[in-house]
Amino acid sequence: MSPDLHTSARKHYRRDRLADEDVIYAAQHVLHSRPLDDEDDPRRWLMIGSDPAGRLLEIISLIYDDGYELVIHAMKARPQYLDEI
Repeated sequence: MSPDLHTSARKHYRRDRLADEDVIYAAQHVLHSRPLDDEDDPRRWLMIGSDPAGRLLEIISLIYDDGYELVIHAMKARPQYLDEI
């Protein structure tokens, strides 16, 4: 099941030359993920995934208890997160 994209996820699209298809692909091809510090429902997850061109993207998704996923942030992965891979 593909995640949904919130409008806030598109903030860096122009600068990073991203499209919805790139972000959805990366969210489905995750190399590393971890929960962020909050424990509320929905919980935020940081994910590093590869888009179809092989670029590493930094994605933050809300993942609900029922499995629903909403991407709220997407951009080229920053060095501080690449170190986690």
